[in-house]
Amino acid sequence: MAQNDKKALRRRILRERRAVSMEKRACFDAAILRQLLRLVREIPAEKPVFCYVGADFEIATRTFLTACLNEGRKVCVPLCLDFGEMEARLLSSMDDLQPGAYGLPEPMDACPVIEPAALGAVIVPGLAFDEAGYRLGRGGGFYDRYLAALPEKIPAWGLCYRQFLRSVPRDSHDVCVQSIITEEGVIACR
Repeated sequence: MAQNDKKALRRRILRERRAVSMEKRACFDAAILRQLLRLVREIPAEKPVFCYVGADFEIATRTFLTACLNEGRKVCVPLCLDFGEMEARLLSSMDDLQPGAYGLPEPMDACPVIEPAALGAVIVPGLAFDEAGYRLGRGGGFYDRYLAALPEKIPAWGLCYRQFLRSVPRDSHDVCVQSIITEEGVIACR
Protein backbone atom coordinates (compact mmCIF):
# COMPACT_ATOMS: atom_id res chain seq x y z
CA MET A 1 0.00 0.00 0.00
CA ALA A 2 1.29 3.47 -0.81
CA GLN A 3 2.59 5.47 2.15
CA ASN A 4 0.05 8.21 1.34
CA ASP A 5 -2.77 5.67 1.71
CA LYS A 6 -1.41 4.59 5.12
CA LYS A 7 -1.14 8.25 6.18
CA ALA A 8 -4.74 8.88 5.16
CA LEU A 9 -5.89 5.77 7.06
CA ARG A 10 -3.92 6.89 10.15
CA ARG A 11 -5.61 10.31 10.04
CA ARG A 12 -9.06 8.72 9.68
CA ILE A 13 -8.52 6.27 12.55
CA LEU A 14 -7.08 9.01 14.76
CA ARG A 15 -10.25 11.06 14.19
CA GLU A 16 -12.38 8.02 15.07
CA ARG A 17 -10.33 7.25 18.19
CA ARG A 18 -10.46 10.83 19.39
CA ALA A 19 -14.25 10.71 18.99
CA VAL A 20 -14.45 8.00 21.68
CA SER A 21 -15.44 9.78 24.90
CA MET A 22 -12.91 10.00 27.74
CA GLU A 23 -15.33 8.07 29.98
CA LYS A 24 -15.64 5.23 27.48
CA ARG A 25 -11.86 5.19 26.88
CA ALA A 26 -11.21 4.99 30.63
CA CYS A 27 -13.65 2.09 30.95
CA PHE A 28 -12.17 0.25 27.94
CA ASP A 29 -8.61 0.90 29.15
CA ALA A 30 -9.38 -0.50 32.61
CA ALA A 31 -10.87 -3.69 31.10
CA ILE A 32 -7.89 -4.14 28.76
CA LEU A 33 -5.36 -3.57 31.53
CA ARG A 34 -7.09 -6.07 33.87
CA GLN A 35 -6.76 -8.73 31.18
CA LEU A 36 -3.17 -7.72 30.45
CA LEU A 37 -2.22 -7.92 34.14
CA ARG A 38 -3.77 -11.38 34.35
CA LEU A 39 -1.62 -12.54 31.40
CA VAL A 40 1.53 -10.95 32.80
CA ARG A 41 1.03 -12.72 36.13
CA GLU A 42 1.60 -16.00 34.25
CA ILE A 43 5.15 -14.84 33.40
CA PRO A 44 7.88 -15.37 36.03
CA ALA A 45 8.32 -12.11 37.99
CA GLU A 46 12.05 -12.00 37.25
CA LYS A 47 11.35 -11.76 33.50
CA PRO A 48 10.93 -8.08 32.56
CA VAL A 49 7.81 -6.99 30.70
CA PHE A 50 8.45 -4.40 27.98
CA CYS A 51 5.52 -1.99 27.66
CA TYR A 52 5.03 1.40 26.06
CA VAL A 53 3.87 4.37 28.14
CA GLY A 54 0.48 5.26 26.65
CA ALA A 55 0.08 8.75 25.24
CA ASP A 56 -2.54 10.56 23.18
CA PHE A 57 -4.67 7.95 21.33
CA GLU A 58 -3.00 4.90 22.89
CA ILE A 59 -4.34 2.68 25.66
CA ALA A 60 -3.28 4.37 28.92
CA THR A 61 -0.73 1.96 30.42
CA ARG A 62 0.56 3.91 33.44
CA THR A 63 -1.75 2.09 35.89
CA PHE A 64 -0.57 -1.24 34.47
CA LEU A 65 3.10 -0.24 34.79
CA THR A 66 2.52 0.97 38.36
CA ALA A 67 0.67 -2.24 39.31
CA CYS A 68 3.54 -4.35 37.96
CA LEU A 69 6.11 -2.33 39.88
CA ASN A 70 4.00 -2.54 43.06
CA GLU A 71 3.92 -6.34 42.65
CA GLY A 72 7.72 -6.43 42.41
CA ARG A 73 7.73 -7.21 38.70
CA LYS A 74 10.43 -5.91 36.41
CA VAL A 75 9.15 -3.39 33.88
CA CYS A 76 10.90 -1.92 30.84
CA VAL A 77 9.78 0.97 28.67
CA PRO A 78 11.08 2.05 25.27
CA LEU A 79 13.85 4.56 24.67
CA CYS A 80 13.71 5.79 21.07
CA LEU A 81 17.07 5.96 19.34
CA ASP A 82 18.18 7.24 15.96
CA PHE A 83 17.21 5.55 12.71
CA GLY A 84 13.86 4.23 13.95
CA GLU A 85 15.34 1.92 16.56
CA MET A 86 14.53 1.59 20.24
CA GLU A 87 15.74 -0.29 23.26
CA ALA A 88 14.11 -1.59 26.45
CA ARG A 89 15.16 0.27 29.59
CA LEU A 90 14.41 -1.07 33.07
CA LEU A 91 12.41 1.19 35.42
CA SER A 92 12.91 1.16 39.17
CA SER A 93 9.86 3.42 39.59
CA MET A 94 7.57 5.62 37.54
CA ASP A 95 9.79 8.54 38.63
CA ASP A 96 12.37 7.23 36.13
CA LEU A 97 10.25 8.65 33.28
CA GLN A 98 10.94 12.00 31.66
CA PRO A 99 9.72 13.82 28.53
CA GLY A 100 11.42 12.29 25.51
CA ALA A 101 11.49 12.05 21.76
CA TYR A 102 8.27 12.60 19.85
CA GLY A 103 6.66 14.03 23.00
CA LEU A 104 6.50 10.57 24.60
CA PRO A 105 7.57 9.72 28.16
CA GLU A 106 10.90 7.89 28.14
CA PRO A 107 13.24 6.38 30.71
CA MET A 108 16.18 8.37 32.03
CA ASP A 109 19.60 7.58 30.57
CA ALA A 110 20.64 5.90 33.85
CA CYS A 111 18.01 3.16 33.44
CA PRO A 112 19.71 -0.11 32.45
CA VAL A 113 19.29 -1.57 28.96
CA ILE A 114 17.59 -4.99 28.87
CA GLU A 115 18.31 -7.19 25.86
CA PRO A 116 15.31 -8.55 23.91
CA ALA A 117 16.18 -12.18 24.74
CA ALA A 118 15.80 -11.46 28.49
CA LEU A 119 12.20 -10.22 28.23
CA GLY A 120 9.08 -12.07 29.34
CA ALA A 121 6.69 -10.27 26.96
CA VAL A 122 6.40 -7.18 24.77
CA ILE A 123 3.28 -4.99 24.86
CA VAL A 124 2.73 -3.17 21.56
CA PRO A 125 0.61 -0.06 20.86
CA GLY A 126 -1.32 0.48 17.65
CA LEU A 127 -3.96 2.65 16.06
CA ALA A 128 -5.59 -0.50 14.69
CA PHE A 129 -4.84 -4.21 14.38
CA ASP A 130 -6.16 -6.92 12.13
CA GLU A 131 -7.01 -10.40 13.37
CA ALA A 132 -3.75 -11.76 11.92
CA GLY A 133 -1.88 -9.52 14.38
CA TYR A 134 -0.65 -6.85 11.98
CA ARG A 135 -0.86 -3.28 13.20
CA LEU A 136 -1.15 0.24 11.97
CA GLY A 137 1.15 2.31 14.17
CA ARG A 138 2.47 5.84 14.11
CA GLY A 139 4.54 5.13 11.01
CA GLY A 140 8.10 5.19 12.34
CA GLY A 141 8.69 1.44 12.18
CA PHE A 142 10.17 1.30 15.70
CA TYR A 143 8.11 -1.70 16.81
CA ASP A 144 8.49 -3.59 13.54
CA ARG A 145 12.28 -3.35 13.85
CA TYR A 146 12.20 -4.33 17.52
CA LEU A 147 9.81 -7.26 17.04
CA ALA A 148 11.84 -8.55 14.08
CA ALA A 149 14.82 -8.99 16.44
CA LEU A 150 12.76 -10.59 19.22
CA PRO A 151 13.24 -14.32 19.84
CA GLU A 152 10.12 -16.28 18.78
CA LYS A 153 9.53 -17.69 22.26
CA ILE A 154 8.81 -14.20 23.68
CA PRO A 155 5.16 -13.21 23.18
CA ALA A 156 4.20 -9.85 21.70
CA TRP A 157 0.73 -8.62 22.60
CA GLY A 158 -1.11 -5.71 21.00
CA LEU A 159 -3.55 -3.50 22.89
CA CYS A 160 -6.54 -2.17 20.98
CA TYR A 161 -10.20 -1.24 21.38
CA ARG A 162 -12.42 -3.87 19.73
CA GLN A 163 -13.90 -1.33 17.33
CA PHE A 164 -10.43 -0.79 15.82
CA LEU A 165 -9.91 -4.38 14.75
CA ARG A 166 -10.17 -4.11 11.00
CA SER A 167 -8.25 -4.81 7.85
CA VAL A 168 -4.80 -3.28 8.17
CA PRO A 169 -2.56 -2.69 5.16
CA ARG A 170 0.83 -4.33 5.50
CA ASP A 171 4.23 -4.11 3.93
CA SER A 172 6.91 -6.78 3.69
CA HIS A 173 8.75 -5.39 6.74
CA ASP A 174 5.68 -5.44 9.04
CA VAL A 175 5.78 -7.87 11.97
CA CYS A 176 2.66 -9.24 13.68
CA VAL A 177 1.83 -9.80 17.36
CA GLN A 178 0.67 -13.19 18.70
CA SER A 179 -2.38 -11.85 20.55
CA ILE A 180 -4.50 -8.73 20.73
CA ILE A 181 -6.04 -7.67 24.02
CA THR A 182 -9.28 -5.72 23.71
CA GLU A 183 -11.88 -4.62 26.27
CA GLU A 184 -13.89 -7.72 25.25
CA GLY A 185 -11.13 -10.31 25.60
CA VAL A 186 -7.91 -11.75 24.23
CA ILE A 187 -7.76 -12.66 20.55
CA ALA A 188 -5.18 -15.22 19.47
CA CYS A 189 -3.92 -14.12 16.07
CA ARG A 190 -3.98 -16.38 13.04
